[in-house]
Amino acid sequence: MIKTFGFVLVTFFSSICMAEPDLVIGISDSNKKALAYENGQLTGSFSDMFECQLKVMHHSYEVQVYPQIRLLLELQKGTIDMAMPLAQTPSRDRYAIFSDTVLEVGFTLLSKEAVTDIHNLEDITFATLRSGSYNDILISRGANITEVNSYDQAFQMVQKERLDAVVIPTPLLLAFKDLAIGLNTQELKPQKVGYYINAEQPKIASLLNKAIKECFANK
Repeated sequence: MIKTFGFVLVTFFSSICMAEPDLVIGISDSNKKALAYENGQLTGSFSDMFECQLKVMHHSYEVQVYPQIRLLLELQKGTIDMAMPLAQTPSRDRYAIFSDTVLEVGFTLLSKEAVTDIHNLEDITFATLRSGSYNDILISRGANITEVNSYDQAFQMVQKERLDAVVIPTPLLLAFKDLAIGLNTQELKPQKVGYYINAEQPKIASLLNKAIKECFANK
């Protein structure tokens, strides 16, 4: 009887340990000091607000870190339930649900020569992250874009005058201050930033939006 009870107890705890999380959350690896996932926890200047929202949802979750273009692909394929932090864009809205806004993030344009008209970017070639949130805006203003794998690479190409300019979220600028030496800076229109949720998970989107509201109310 004791042996049987012991076996059942071990089996019970093993099943708990092996239980799958309620949610799989993807996070971009391109955010440096703004938001990252390191050693099993969220870090960065925006970590507290995102951590609050995930905690209030009362769901277990697993975090997977991806390059941004891979993060968006996993979201499209439905292999992750949520992705963060991401700016809202029309192209992303076509395949995923954008949450309520968590914050608005400014963007900074950096170039060797000052851009005289930021609404007319013809003949200017930008180094941008693959599937970067500002790409659609730049293209709509006549710019050419060359997609790169990292902001380090983008800055290096601008400094070497292989490309004309780079656009980066302003909160990340401090992390690249050494690479930005000597470049002109111009502020661009902020973008709404939050989560994107798998299009087949509207209930999760609703639950997350309630958590966002609650965290703001208790701030």
